[in-house]
Amino acid sequence: SESDKALDEEFKEKMRKALETNAEVVRRIKARKKREQGGDPSQQMPGESTKKDTEDLVSDTRYETLHMQLLKADLMLGDVAAAKRHVDSWISKYPSSSAATYAKAKVLTRQARYEEALTAVEESIAANPKRAVAQYQKALILSKMGKDREALVQGEKVIRILR
Repeated sequence: SESDKALDEEFKEKMRKALETNAEVVRRIKARKKREQGGDPSQQMPGESTKKDTEDLVSDTRYETLHMQLLKADLMLGDVAAAKRHVDSWISKYPSSSAATYAKAKVLTRQARYEEALTAVEESIAANPKRAVAQYQKALILSKMGKDREALVQGEKVIRILR
């Protein structure tokens, strides 16, 4: 219906704005870190501190949360190319991150690249075996590969983790 289309367009526009805002936040974080790692102190933004305890603007957890939000928004908008760019950036900064390799598996699954997705999700699980979403993603991938029995066994692992 027309109202559904209007709501859909409104949602897409809000998501685009959120992505632009998040991209700007990431740009500012990178610029600030560059300045703090030997850049010109006169290039500081108003209100910035030079103290060591404020050197890291965003903790690793916040960085991962931002990337996961960007990934979700990209996938909701159907922009798999942007999702892949965000995941690649994330993995380049945190190559051993369970969350980043899980995100890579999600993107590869969306691209129907199931063998690669399975490898990525297994890396995520190896880094954090208690990550239920990664275990679930593995079950989903196995199911999409037609390996239903293995998918069911994997699903049972998810249930055990969540108990």
